[in-house]
Amino acid sequence: MTRMLVVVVAVIISVSAVWAAGCGATSACQDLYYKLCECEADKKSKDDCMAAVDKATFTADEDAACSEKKTSCTCDVLKNPEQAKTSCPENADIAGG
Repeated sequence: MTRMLVVVVAVIISVSAVWAAGCGATSACQDLYYKLCECEADKKSKDDCMAAVDKATFTADEDAACSEKKTSCTCDVLKNPEQAKTSCPENADIAGG
């Protein structure tokens, strides 16, 4: 009986982990842009930014670009348009940049 209980618990944990990963999954671009939404000055702007990111879809190429630039694209960088061109993905303005 104890062995059966261990197997059942293991199956439940595995299924829960897969379900949680699928439900909470975000793309590299969503992760980056959620971070950039924090650059907004007020709560309404941040909320609007987050809503725009929630609705956005990203191609595999865009997601790859976001992955490459996730550390170089920051709030400070977005203040300098020339620097943002090289440090942030092309569509960084989706996050209010």
